[in-house]
Amino acid sequence: MGTERILKSPEEIKIMSDPLRMTIFKAFHHLNRPATAKQIADALTLAPAKVHYHVQKLLSIGILELDHTEEINGIIAKFYKTSVDSFVIDYSNISDKVRSSVYSKSENLYISTFNAYRDTFIDNIRKKVEKQQPTTSENRSGFLIHNALKLEQKDYEKFYGEMTELVEKYMERSCTEGVCSTYQFLCSAIREE
Repeated sequence: MGTERILKSPEEIKIMSDPLRMTIFKAFHHLNRPATAKQIADALTLAPAKVHYHVQKLLSIGILELDHTEEINGIIAKFYKTSVDSFVIDYSNISDKVRSSVYSKSENLYISTFNAYRDTFIDNIRKKVEKQQPTTSENRSGFLIHNALKLEQKDYEKFYGEMTELVEKYMERSCTEGVCSTYQFLCSAIREE
């Protein structure tokens, strides 16, 4: 399993609750190699100064780290990489006074993640409908599974570990440009309270 970071302080949660910072984190993570803030800015079609600012915030909480520097045309370029694969939020050490504010910020992060996935999912279905393609096993472009699982805690932990290993296995694979497609993947399991 990859490395996981537990965000405990209101400041850490506030920094990671910014949707653009999450996008920047994911861009570094999906690239799977060190990159400069400028390279990420170009990939995301954003202003380099804007990405640089958010990279500094991610560095301040240890989500990104400096990998190395290189001299390019007389300028020292800093290459960063993710220091974690995922993170979770721990609300237990947050005082009652700031808990609702912190929760509101993290709720926005969850909402933006779900909405981004939803928009991609719906957009791709719409494109398929517009092409009027019949669905076959050869051209199936996605799937959606929604079930309720009855699990003991130890079974949940095993399920989580197996899902994480499966996703990592496919993230680490490489394929020839033009032969492979990018598939957005969102997996969530939450215990009903």
